[in-house]
Amino acid sequence: MMKKYIGWLVVVAAVALILLSAQWQYRVDLTAEQRYTVSNASEQLLQQLKAPVEITVLLGGDDLPSGFRKLAQATDRFLADCRSISNGNLTYRFVSPDDFMNDSVRFPLDDTFKITWLKSSAVKQNEVTKTGSSAVFNYPVALVRSGDDFTTVNLLEGQGNKGFLNPNAAGLQFETINNAEAQMEYLFASAINSLQSSYVPTVAYAVGNGEPMGPETYDLSQTLQSKYRFFLLNLQQATLHQR
Repeated sequence: MMKKYIGWLVVVAAVALILLSAQWQYRVDLTAEQRYTVSNASEQLLQQLKAPVEITVLLGGDDLPSGFRKLAQATDRFLADCRSISNGNLTYRFVSPDDFMNDSVRFPLDDTFKITWLKSSAVKQNEVTKTGSSAVFNYPVALVRSGDDFTTVNLLEGQGNKGFLNPNAAGLQFETINNAEAQMEYLFASAINSLQSSYVPTVAYAVGNGEPMGPETYDLSQTLQSKYRFFLLNLQQATLHQR
């Protein structure tokens, strides 16, 4: 009788532990640099958000290569912590690049900006197949929005395309992904802080001496306007024209 009672007690305790774990998420960070622990500065930023922040990560889908799948999982864990700290003022989602490009309702951004942004941030990766090798493109980037303002995050900023063109360079790919995870908090915190700040830096593009004024200028203005107040400076007229 006593053994049966103890058995039921163990079952009840296990169920209670599962229910509590669903409500209380806790992860032990054993990394030397505390990679998976949100810093005090970032916690303060998230707790004092002036407006809701929405983050869209373009690492959605089930066909990601192993390295980028690992990066997506790390990003998911980090943003889940951020959402909890922000008391729900920060939300996030993962979408595929195709959904981002084609869904103009959820992502009502200029098509030229979308194309330019994805083209500039694409990471080409060669994979070994039964017939040789094939190239796939990954987009380790995120769109951070708050109200009508937005900015972008490149999770591989400063890392380049290290190792991804060589299908046999798994070690170098792993190192690149690890570096991306290590700088993730800084990149997202900087992006969020830029949207919460009332100060917007100004950038001027000087024209009037034969500088290009075609589609390249338009692409430049669309890209810079996500982070800066962008103007055209006509040197012949000495006037500023906001784009």
